[in-house]
Amino acid sequence: SYMIEEFRVSDFVPEKFESDVVYELKVPDGTTLKLRGNIDRVDTYEKDGNTCIRVVDYKTYVKEFRLDHVLAGLNMQMLIYLFAEREADDSVTPAGILYYNAGDASLSAKRRDISEEEKLEQRIENKKSSGLFLKDTNVLNAMENDGQERFYKFFKGGVPLDNIVSAEEMGKVKEMVDDNLITMALALHDGCISVTPVMEETDKTKPITGCKYCDYANVCGF
Repeated sequence: SYMIEEFRVSDFVPEKFESDVVYELKVPDGTTLKLRGNIDRVDTYEKDGNTCIRVVDYKTYVKEFRLDHVLAGLNMQMLIYLFAEREADDSVTPAGILYYNAGDASLSAKRRDISEEEKLEQRIENKKSSGLFLKDTNVLNAMENDGQERFYKFFKGGVPLDNIVSAEEMGKVKEMVDDNLITMALALHDGCISVTPVMEETDKTKPITGCKYCDYANVCGF
């Protein structure tokens, strides 16, 4: 019901599902870095002959996009997917990335006779998704064409939020991601694999460390 209601007011159309993607970079030492992945969903929006794309990742929890994490070399996956789609077809415009909250939305009914419509509106309020979006009027309007900002929040007091970036800034984000990947590749080629996992302390009760998805966590002395 949530997704149906969202697409009812969206000009973006789902086009690809579980889509394989490859991203390649030339490394200064003469080697090639090749990353492979799988995108949950790719949406497109066409305006005046221009195709805009956004990549979507389903999460069963609230995932907040933070640009400072990207600067530190974290949470770059969705941006890599977006730029890979752009590399595969340079005629498209990268419109952004979206972490889609597919988990159960919290619902606190204060009345027994709460209607299904009221339940849906409360779930919509509690399920807002996060991401990075292109500061383009057509793109932002296309994401929610009735201007109600029920599903997305783009402005506060008329000022764009930090996750709304210009085309030039999007280009700088790509440079930042590429630089991080090349730095990592060079370090690995040089055998630099130090035991220095990163810890994210946004949630003090459940800190996320670099060990969480490491294949070698069980044999590590950290």
